Amino acid sequence: RVEVVGWEGEGSEREVAELLRRYLLHYPWLSLAFFAEGEARLLFPGAGLKEAARLAFGRVLAERLLPVEREAGGMRLQGLLSGPQASRTRPDLLFLAINGRPVAWPEGLLKTVRRAYRELLPEGHFPVGVLNLTLPLEAFRLRLDARKEEVAVLEEAEAFVEEGLREAFQRHNLARSLPEPRPLMPLSPPTPSGLPRLRYLGQFRESYLLAEAGDTLYVVDQHAAHERVIYEEFLRRLKEEGLKALPYPVLVELSPLEESLLPERKEVLASLFALEAFGPGRVRLLAAPSFLHPYPLLLPEIFREALRGEGKSLTELLARLACLPAVKAGHPLSRTEGQALLDALLQCQTPWVCPHGRPTLLALKEEDLIRRFGRRSGARAGEESRPRRPEEGLPEEPWPRGG
Repeated sequence: RVEVVGWEGEGSEREVAELLRRYLLHYPWLSLAFFAEGEARLLFPGAGLKEAARLAFGRVLAERLLPVEREAGGMRLQGLLSGPQASRTRPDLLFLAINGRPVAWPEGLLKTVRRAYRELLPEGHFPVGVLNLTLPLEAFRLRLDARKEEVAVLEEAEAFVEEGLREAFQRHNLARSLPEPRPLMPLSPPTPSGLPRLRYLGQFRESYLLAEAGDTLYVVDQHAAHERVIYEEFLRRLKEEGLKALPYPVLVELSPLEESLLPERKEVLASLFALEAFGPGRVRLLAAPSFLHPYPLLLPEIFREALRGEGKSLTELLARLACLPAVKAGHPLSRTEGQALLDALLQCQTPWVCPHGRPTLLALKEEDLIRRFGRRSGARAGEESRPRRPEEGLPEEPWPRGG
């Protein structure tokens, strides 16, 4: 029992409450009561990590947290982390304790968490939750900062955490889903864009799809291609379905600057949201496109982005949103998934570029390969190809510099 008398200072009570909530995330078996001015500010019966998360993050967010647990080699990991439905642009709601001590995130370990989430969250976003890590003494060391919060961990501990996160994601089937393959033949013209149907050959460095059509080899950027597919799907659904009522209104708190921007951004906001004023500095979102309904915790952030003009037009904003679920570079795809992505890309009206203007595919003609390899003809020319004797001096087309 601790009793403090005569402690003055703005925010001190709130700071104590926040500190106690964090300790409950790391010691969820503790029973704890916090009174200020004779009133109960926090009561917790030691009911476990799930209940501690409800107290720390709120009931709605806590229900979206996934359990993480792993034990191996004298190391143990326990915690709760959000899936792709909830994220922050800062790691301010992501807490870590090592051997029971609340610590700041080591840079390497935070990068490890981001790497484990690379297919699930957009670049620059962090999950919400808590990890309680138990390590042998030789696997970490405290640095001599004033609050004893800075810590360094070995690479073995980072690898242990990353594997624990990947196992948790696999248990909850959090792999990115791609469109189901749909046969495109017969089509005339072959696709809306006029491109021929691409036959999947393989994947290079888990980032590029290799495909062929006729006498041409195609290299497809899987992230840019999936962005284009999702972007055009957003446009189509927004045009056909319009806005649909949200299951529950979403309250958005606005700064004075954001509130002043409401009149001039009215047109862009109306294309994505139905809303109403809800007192000073607040609006309620009543309806949104159906493809945004699965992300209720992201809706305030999307609204503020549209309000601030970071997506200057509706199309630019949808292009930014398409990046969220798009499969990332470094994500392995099966043959079926690769072919499905190619088929979906060729159904797009503008398959050549992603919504941000980057190319989605590059083409290499067989005649270019014939010339590069010094062959007489292609593989289907009806005779065995033989190498051409190189002429003296430099070849006709020197090898590109750096190649």
